[in-house]
Amino acid sequence: MGVLNILNDKKFIQVDPKRTFSADDKRIKYAEQNGKCGYCDRDITLAEGVCDHRIPHASGGKTEIDNLVVACKKCNSLKNALPY
Repeated sequence: MGVLNILNDKKFIQVDPKRTFSADDKRIKYAEQNGKCGYCDRDITLAEGVCDHRIPHASGGKTEIDNLVVACKKCNSLKNALPY
């Protein structure tokens, strides 16, 4: 699959068609974050953690480990599509 172009705020942006981070990516980032939410720094288990795009996918953020934050569910729901 190639990169998709979508209209966002009256301009076209390129969107990575891959939206889901791998389980390996999640484990690596969780370890880098020392088992804490990447936003509020609360201790979370790997199972509690949610993979989130630091730069939102809707804003052209890529599904790459450098753009991954493992977050608690509360922070992930509050962030929505806002930039980190």
